[in-house]
Amino acid sequence: MIKIYTDGACSVNPGIGGWGAIIIFDSGEEKEISGSELETTNNRMEITAVIKSLELKEINIEDAKGFLQKEYNAALNRSGRIWNIVKCMSIHPEAMKSSMELYKCLMFAPSPLNRSEREMLAVVVSARNGCVY
Repeated sequence: MIKIYTDGACSVNPGIGGWGAIIIFDSGEEKEISGSELETTNNRMEITAVIKSLELKEINIEDAKGFLQKEYNAALNRSGRIWNIVKCMSIHPEAMKSSMELYKCLMFAPSPLNRSEREMLAVVVSARNGCVY
């Protein structure tokens, strides 16, 4: 679970304000982020801290350790790159593991559908959901 602590304030409302957040990842790693604006309100700074904390984060290959490093290396060996869907799940390796197991089951487990039919089905579902497959 990722924990996020946020705060925002203004010296005069409206006026100069700032926001900050501490993000604690599953690994125990902590990241601090902050910012400020010259003309803002207390409420805007409070909500800005939350919004900035929830922007999608990902762990780069250089920073990957343990299970995540293993998955990144497997992805590179498989396709020569790390797909965005894998990067998006990098801050929660257990979710990534479950997602990869589901993918392998759907695409490779015994089924009345052959691999081409499964791929076609994936393309249709992705198109219907507005995703690029």
